[in-house]
Amino acid sequence: MEEVTRQLKSLYSIAAKTGLRVNIQKTEFITNVKEASSTIPLGNNTVCKVTAVKYLQEWISARESEILTIDARCTKLERAYHSCKNIYASKYLSKNIKLKHYNLVVKPSALYASECLLTNRKGPLRKVDLKERQILRRILGPIREEDCTYRIRHNNELYEHQEDIVTCMDT
Repeated sequence: MEEVTRQLKSLYSIAAKTGLRVNIQKTEFITNVKEASSTIPLGNNTVCKVTAVKYLQEWISARESEILTIDARCTKLERAYHSCKNIYASKYLSKNIKLKHYNLVVKPSALYASECLLTNRKGPLRKVDLKERQILRRILGPIREEDCTYRIRHNNELYEHQEDIVTCMDT
């Protein structure tokens, strides 16, 4: 904790040199150290410890809360799709235009700030992958067979011209 106090004092002095002021009442810290104190004294004020912080519209927690984060990302993906559902239901637009729109509008909303997403396992990311496949199946529709029956597209058919969303999040 001495190192944190030293770094905070250094931050305040550097900010003062450049003409900036750090608001001590809004300053908080997060840590994954279990024995860490709940406050850090800094002159006449104290800096409080928090359990979670929102950065780039993404909740970062000291605990393993990646399931909540993944669920929020799936919700973002679903909301972005539903906001453009009329475009994807249109018979006047080609599937290529719909896929381009999906890649430019819907997918980036789910990938925004994914670099600050902490994932320890691939399992929870598969929920996002599943949600993406559901949306792609809605956009592309079923495949008509030779005997005039329809079938749902297989995963490999969805990703022929589409990059896997989990692969995008890993890079």
